Amino acid sequence: MNNVFGDDIIKLKKGLLSLKNSYSNVIFYEDYDIYTSDDLDKWEILTARFARLSDLVIQKLFTTIMLSLEGYKGTLIDKANYAEKIGVVEQAKDFTNLKYVRNFIAHEYTLKDTNEVFEQVYRLCPLLIIFIERTIIFCEKEIIR
Repeated sequence: MNNVFGDDIIKLKKGLLSLKNSYSNVIFYEDYDIYTSDDLDKWEILTARFARLSDLVIQKLFTTIMLSLEGYKGTLIDKANYAEKIGVVEQAKDFTNLKYVRNFIAHEYTLKDTNEVFEQVYRLCPLLIIFIERTIIFCEKEIIR
């Protein structure tokens, strides 16, 4: 199991650097019509990285954590409550909000929703960054050793 954690932690660390870089390169405007083509490209990169990393940490890594430490995969709510219990998120709802936005990015948004997606990603990206950092620390301290 530790090898699986190690591989996922390496992916998370690399992805986290890219996410931070992308986040620092975007500008959020209330009006979608203000964005240049370059701005939109930067946003597409950020939203893709946000979705990919939130999926990796929530679906893959937390499933492995729950299986390893609790003996079962757990539902989304189980994982959210466990994440709160171990201190990687302040509140379980933060965990589920990240998953909701990830799903919205991956499955539902259309051109008319683009600015709403940008706003949610811009607001939640710092939370995702902290969540990933804390999850990495937890895994390295409690699981990988």
